[in-house]
Amino acid sequence: MAATGRSVVWSALTSVVVLFVFSLLVTLRDPTGTAALVRGFTQGVARLLSIALPVAEPRWLFVAPVVLTWIVGAVASELLTRSR
Repeated sequence: MAATGRSVVWSALTSVVVLFVFSLLVTLRDPTGTAALVRGFTQGVARLLSIALPVAEPRWLFVAPVVLTWIVGAVASELLTRSR
């Protein structure tokens, strides 16, 4: 338990749900875009590494970088709030 009174499991589950909603609504701009979300996880990194910037491709390419950034931020915030 941290100073906020939440367990690590509750924080992680909440972060995953918010990440899923954020990815659909902000990154993909399509609330029903679960297929594009999966495609972004499976093919996004390889496509990003094979093309030159600036990226003028479909929005699903940005799923993997957004998820990676989100995970790093979530882990860092948990470590900061739970450490002395």
